[in-house]
Amino acid sequence: MSYDLYLYHKTAMSSGEGDDRAPLVKEDAARIVEYLKSCGFETEDGGDEMIKEVPGGAIQVCIFPEEIAVSVPYWPEWQSIVEQVLHDLTNMPRLRAAALFDPQTGQWTEL
Repeated sequence: MSYDLYLYHKTAMSSGEGDDRAPLVKEDAARIVEYLKSCGFETEDGGDEMIKEVPGGAIQVCIFPEEIAVSVPYWPEWQSIVEQVLHDLTNMPRLRAAALFDPQTGQWTEL
């Protein structure tokens, strides 16, 4: 089990989750990946996955054409790790058409 966050094209904010989501704008996806690298994430598996080791756990990022999924395992320090990830993601440079979805709370944040 893990605490998951998703980055989608901002049109998903009105259409919700589903298979018919617009893909992320390529420039936004590239900027998100570069930003995550600057935050200490390392690329794995040919660039489709990123990992960041943190005290008490690790953060995994999976990169797909239509979304970027962030996963934090429910380890002892998971709450502080999720807070840090949310802080990092909501403070990244402005994107053209991306939104962050937290399915645990149902909250959307336009990036």
